[in-house]
Amino acid sequence: MPEVYETVKIHDKYQFELKFTYPLDRRRDTNEYQVDTYVFLPNNLYINKRTYSADDFYGDLHKYIRLRTPVVHLASMSASPDSPMSKLEDAMRRLAETPDDPSVIQTYEDRLKMFCSIMKSALRDEEGNLERGLASASAPAAVRNYLKQADRLLEDFRELMHIVRFPDIDRKRLNLFRLVDEFLSITVNKYRYRLYLALERCPERYEWLEALRGEIAAALRHEVDYRCGCGYPTVPSKNSDNEELVYRENILKKVMASVLFLRSDTRRDGVFMTNLVFGIAAGIAMTFATIVTFLSQNLIFQEFSLTFCIIVIVAYMGKDRIKELGRSYLYSKLKSHIYDYKTRIRSTLGKEVGICRESFAFINESRLPPDIARLRNKDYISELENGIVGEDIIHSKEVLTLHSRNCKEIYSDFNVDGLVDIVRFNVRHFLAKMDNPVKEIFMPDEVAGVVKVQAKRTYKIHLIIQCRMNGGRESYASFRLTLARNGIKRIERLA
Repeated sequence: MPEVYETVKIHDKYQFELKFTYPLDRRRDTNEYQVDTYVFLPNNLYINKRTYSADDFYGDLHKYIRLRTPVVHLASMSASPDSPMSKLEDAMRRLAETPDDPSVIQTYEDRLKMFCSIMKSALRDEEGNLERGLASASAPAAVRNYLKQADRLLEDFRELMHIVRFPDIDRKRLNLFRLVDEFLSITVNKYRYRLYLALERCPERYEWLEALRGEIAAALRHEVDYRCGCGYPTVPSKNSDNEELVYRENILKKVMASVLFLRSDTRRDGVFMTNLVFGIAAGIAMTFATIVTFLSQNLIFQEFSLTFCIIVIVAYMGKDRIKELGRSYLYSKLKSHIYDYKTRIRSTLGKEVGICRESFAFINESRLPPDIARLRNKDYISELENGIVGEDIIHSKEVLTLHSRNCKEIYSDFNVDGLVDIVRFNVRHFLAKMDNPVKEIFMPDEVAGVVKVQAKRTYKIHLIIQCRMNGGRESYASFRLTLARNGIKRIERLA
């Protein structure tokens, strides 16, 4: 059975990204996934229950859920009647026949964006495989084949433009095709740049290295010249800040990926139960005050007096305390059974495909599950540090329930076999109490005697992620996040 798997990477200076991929088990009507994330924070960061609330945590999160991009190898993008290229061509021909049909227009736009998304993923995966295999004897042939396949796909795609270039077509349809063409040109070059840089890191002993780098550079120049000839404003220049290129690339990336994104409606969870619990606490407190007042008036004091007045006041003081203590106690018992937020996930047509529930809490080390406590596996220096200043632990829980049948109906002509949950977390709250990122230290020097050098001051945060699908076998991943006051330094996956 496929399992949930996760990746963690640095997104920018102050954000890291968690990406969870949830596979669909089509034999089930519903699939349920549970992800528990434990964040271990040194106490000297002063991130605790008093300084960091649930609202702060959710404010630092930026998340979105999308369909998993269908997996198609680069060589299969146009190899069969069922390929993404063939499906796009079919949609374009139907648009040429009935250019005013809303359903035909929607299919054309969806398949155009889907082709772009699938090709982007295929280019990325193929380039990653090439990087990992550069030490093999077959690397030069594989790289050249990759360049040829990408060029051929671009040519085949661009030849389709004549289908929708007719007088009656709405200019928006043709402009969308041109935007996809522009983005594909940028994307093809993006992964060629990565491959070129990977070849630069290779040992110079490979005799084929220089020639291969020259071929990639020629392919890069060809695509830049093509964009220039088409009048696309995404042409890089040494004498420019290239602001327009970066801006358009980001916009186009979002537009093309929008075909895979799902709508979401997030609301507080357990509102009714929370209000019910608070009402019960208020009722208990009022019962106490009423009983004390009744007994005092009917059994002790027969008429109004100062003593009776004092007893009533004390009774109402007790009522307020009982109410607050009752609310705190009952809510603490209820908290383990409700979540902070519930998100309904819907397709672009409004059909519900799943529900996501999330919760956040600080927990004591004694409440850690045994497997998590073992995985924390502090080294000796960490034990010494945490023994002095202690450690605060955040527990974030997410439960996602998907309706398999409704998921399968979305883009049924493509093999959409899962969902991707992308979470970006901003660490600025964690940096507020850190010391300066650079410290001066001294060392002996043979010439000057003693010299002053700089040392970096960093802080270590550990993350442990526990995933479970349909109540089955659990999987674990452990990461170490290194931070300084000026941002994220690195993320390491621990064994």
